[in-house]
Amino acid sequence: MYWSTGHSTYPTGLSYSWGQEEDGTEYIQLEPLEFKFQVDPKYRKVPENEYSVDTEKTGSTAGAVENAKKILDDASGKDDYHKLVSYKDAICDLVDYNDATASGESEDDMGPWALVYVFDGNPDTNVVCEGYAEAFQYLCDQTDFENQEISAYSVTGDLIPPGEETGRKHKWNIVHMTDGKNYMTDITNSDDDSIGEYNELFLTGMKGSVGEGYQITIDGMTL
Repeated sequence: MYWSTGHSTYPTGLSYSWGQEEDGTEYIQLEPLEFKFQVDPKYRKVPENEYSVDTEKTGSTAGAVENAKKILDDASGKDDYHKLVSYKDAICDLVDYNDATASGESEDDMGPWALVYVFDGNPDTNVVCEGYAEAFQYLCDQTDFENQEISAYSVTGDLIPPGEETGRKHKWNIVHMTDGKNYMTDITNSDDDSIGEYNELFLTGMKGSVGEGYQITIDGMTL
């Protein structure tokens, strides 16, 4: 869905017809349901038509798929843990955090929220937390781990910085490991110059609960 803005239209009710076969059997036939997904402007065939798709533009993302596959191939000989580490390192090497998008300065491009901008090979296309998390999720989903208990999940919530009472929306991953426990995996905040750049937020245990939230202390600061 990298080509979509996230907006869609769909019917709010069902249409149907009733009829009777020659043998007297009655039937109800549902009419087709039509869902429309709004297309990101840069992937539209007709700029004014928000539901038109230019397949040449969407097809150009094949290069991103190949780049992601290379990361998977490079990690194929490593053990499960170091596969996860290599995915985190590769993503952080490929992109920086997109501050302009996060501050609302660039709302006309949905790319920073999509994993394509991580793997497209363009140093000028960077992402926000959703792009980091989805890129990591994609690599994990394409991996046959030696231990099948390992699985990754993408989650969203509020990240509350030190000294603040309210948080900001954030997306990260949770990885279920072979010891049967779930570990916080925040690729965004594992990048250079972030609070977890020294792996404090990568495969890390935290205290708390889903209802009450989770906390971790890094260098005396509690998140």
